[in-house]
Amino acid sequence: MSIFSKETYQIKKPFSTPVFRGFLGFVFFLTCFLGFFQVLGQSNLGLYLPPGAVTGSNPDFDFRIHYLDHFVRQNGGVDCLLIGSSHIANGIDPKVVESIYFQRTGQTIRCFNFGLPSLTMDTAGPLSDVLVNKYHPRLLILEVSPRSFSRNFGDMTRSLSQNPWVRYRLGDFTLEGWARDDVLAYRYYLSLKTWLYPYNHKALRRAMGSIDERGFAPEPGHRPAGDDELSGLDIQFDAPFWKGFLQVLNLQNRTNLVIIESPVKEIYLDSYWKGGQVAYEQNFIATIEKEIFIRGIPFWRAQLEVSPILADEMWYDSRHVDDIGANIISKWLGEKMAASPALFITK
Repeated sequence: MSIFSKETYQIKKPFSTPVFRGFLGFVFFLTCFLGFFQVLGQSNLGLYLPPGAVTGSNPDFDFRIHYLDHFVRQNGGVDCLLIGSSHIANGIDPKVVESIYFQRTGQTIRCFNFGLPSLTMDTAGPLSDVLVNKYHPRLLILEVSPRSFSRNFGDMTRSLSQNPWVRYRLGDFTLEGWARDDVLAYRYYLSLKTWLYPYNHKALRRAMGSIDERGFAPEPGHRPAGDDELSGLDIQFDAPFWKGFLQVLNLQNRTNLVIIESPVKEIYLDSYWKGGQVAYEQNFIATIEKEIFIRGIPFWRAQLEVSPILADEMWYDSRHVDDIGANIISKWLGEKMAASPALFITK
């Protein structure tokens, strides 16, 4: 008789153990949860969810990516994408642009406002590259002003060019960048982390309350001009800013381009640039025009065509229009686009 029990020779399969079955159950639950979240976020109901974050540090950017993703899914694409600083974010209503374009041409276009407060050219270059590659607009409209090339501005957006999501979309593959791009649950994890810090609440509430589903963030009311608005800018076209500007211009091989000048109050222009309006034309406008005209890119000057017809009560401050002024500028832009039907010929 053997001194060993028969059970001694029995080898239990690993997947039959409680620990392994529990692990498989967890993996199955996690996969179902992530899949459900992914499907829900990409459905029409996803528009009503709080925006997930691809940066976790810039609510203006994160909200607009969220809204643009859903806009493209619902409409099959975007025809016209506007990018620039707060002049664009607060100053152009895509719905008004579309309405005027339809009235003049009978054609329907779909536009989105991707203006970001304090955006400067060193950051606008890589961001425009990402947006064109990802969303394939038929027309990209870039706003420029002297502040677009100033080192004194841009702190709110400058870090975006090194964000893992932006780098990933530019071809620098990382697991972090992939997760921010493709895993909606991870985006909401980043949003939760952002909400956990009380000092972020003000910026998040402002973005949630001001940015509509087309990226437009109107400024009702008026803000008194501060002393900083009256100091003249002496801007040099330093390499990072000029490089970013050229990066946008080089996108003309992939999409149609229009450059628009952002308007300021006429009485403010003399103090906007050192040397006044003469220096503004000779040192800023002439430099911009020289570069874009040799490429055949249209340059539409809102300072000359729109600013003179904007009454004082249509300005939020010396550099930004209020919601009434935005309506005027948006109609002007719609008229300019309707008069240039070739802009929507797909490249």
